[in-house]
Amino acid sequence: AWLVMTFPALVAWHFFGKGVYWMWGFVTLYVIALGLSFWWRFQTGIWKTMRVIEPDAAENQFLLD
Repeated sequence: AWLVMTFPALVAWHFFGKGVYWMWGFVTLYVIALGLSFWWRFQTGIWKTMRVIEPDAAENQFLLD
C-alpha cells in the first residue's frame, strides 16, 4: 500500500500541489492493482492444492481438549 497508494499521493500533494482527486486516484490504482493480483493468483490455480488444516493436526487438537 505504501508504494502504490500512500507514497505517490504524498509526493503529488507535497511537491506538485495536487489535490484530493489525485489522492483518490492513487487509492483507486491501489484497489485495481490489489484486485488484479488476487485475480492472477486465482487464475494460477495454486489454491486448489493448498491444505489449510492437516488431518493429523486436527486430530491432535481434539486430544488436547
